[in-house]
Amino acid sequence: MKKELVLSVLIVLVVAGGILINTQKKSAPGITPSAPSTATISKENIAKHSSKDDCWVVVNGNVYNVTSYIPNHPGGPQQIIPLCGGDAITAFDTKGGQGQHSLRAQTTLDTLLVGALQK
Repeated sequence: MKKELVLSVLIVLVVAGGILINTQKKSAPGITPSAPSTATISKENIAKHSSKDDCWVVVNGNVYNVTSYIPNHPGGPQQIIPLCGGDAITAFDTKGGQGQHSLRAQTTLDTLLVGALQK
């Protein structure tokens, strides 16, 4: 009976520890957590994400990882790739000089949020 109790407690501890480890947020290098749900990212770190295979952009003071969206962009990848690693506010706000992005575009962008631009 005592062995079963000890074994049960050990199993609970192992499972609880695994859950705790998996639910803790891990910050990427160059990202400083500033609140439980946000992080601040330096311009230097953003600049490291400057290719079509690893693309971060800044829009309205927020940093977005748009890598997965590049092939799906209705205007084509060439509209986003030159902006990788830098500021995309003008391009996003003006739809590349062709008007305004839709609410759907903003909603999509919001799902790609990495954190806030470090001031």
